[in-house]
Amino acid sequence: MQKIMALSLLAFIFILGVVRYSDAAPVDLTIKATATVKPYILLSRITAYNPVSSQTDSSPDISSCGKNLPNQIALSQDLFFKNGVKQCGLRVDVYNSHGKLIVKDAVVWDTMNKRYHHAADILMASDTQALQFGVQKGYLIISSSLSFERRQYDR
Repeated sequence: MQKIMALSLLAFIFILGVVRYSDAAPVDLTIKATATVKPYILLSRITAYNPVSSQTDSSPDISSCGKNLPNQIALSQDLFFKNGVKQCGLRVDVYNSHGKLIVKDAVVWDTMNKRYHHAADILMASDTQALQFGVQKGYLIISSSLSFERRQYDR
């Protein structure tokens, strides 16, 4: 008899709880996106270089896409030639492996030696800057489309 009363009491409490919470306003459980996630490309090597023939080729002032730009970046050939098309004019943001921004809106304007893969080389004005930069790992995020930027530099 005590078991029946205990079970009846539990059933009553359960039903009371269901009724109480079912009278509440419905809760919207849909997930709403608040930010877009941009795809990124992992870089196994990020270095810096200077426009001198010992670090480039016999014409250090001319890159794969034209005359050097102040904010240019060179990518390894596996990233530079996408589906056989040069990625000249593509703008990218480069981050180190800790998520710190290294360079913002760099213009892809050169390519690296074929021995490098998933790598980026940032053009810097002085040898001291390049040496202090050293070799890092990180990732890049494409910040603007190729078609718009290519028109800007095709002159």
